[in-house]
Amino acid sequence: MVVRLRLAMHGRKHARIFHLVAIRDQKARNAKPIELLGIYDPAMTLGEKYKTVEWSVDRIKYWLGVGAMPSKPVVRLLETGGVIPPDSKYHPKALGPRVLPPIVPLDAMKANTFWQRLSDQITDSTTDGLKVNKRGEPLPEETTAATQATEHSKASPPEASR
Repeated sequence: MVVRLRLAMHGRKHARIFHLVAIRDQKARNAKPIELLGIYDPAMTLGEKYKTVEWSVDRIKYWLGVGAMPSKPVVRLLETGGVIPPDSKYHPKALGPRVLPPIVPLDAMKANTFWQRLSDQITDSTTDGLKVNKRGEPLPEETTAATQATEHSKASPPEASR
């Protein structure tokens, strides 16, 4: 049972409030939570300078301590409120510089590919040692013992028996 700390949306259109809840991760957004941890009101009325957040810090720390995973918006709220540090394990880390693989010449890459080696093995096993092209036709520059025997039988007429 994976528990997540996430926001459940309530209220009417243009006057939303969000409940900070501990809930199983497979449940719907507004399903009955395991525990209500706080209320976040993003709307600011006249005269207010800040958005309103009311939460139980002890219960949030308890759920984080037992392994509940906060969603990204909850992580931002908890960092802003000072409940968790900005460099916590829940904060997505910035990726380092992208390291590209070394450039390999195309000929060397073709020679070392898995598929090339696999096709060579299949060709050798299906043609009994005959070298063939992609269509299955024998290669003209190489003559094998089987093709030489075939050519020899065509060149000389069969001996007549007396």
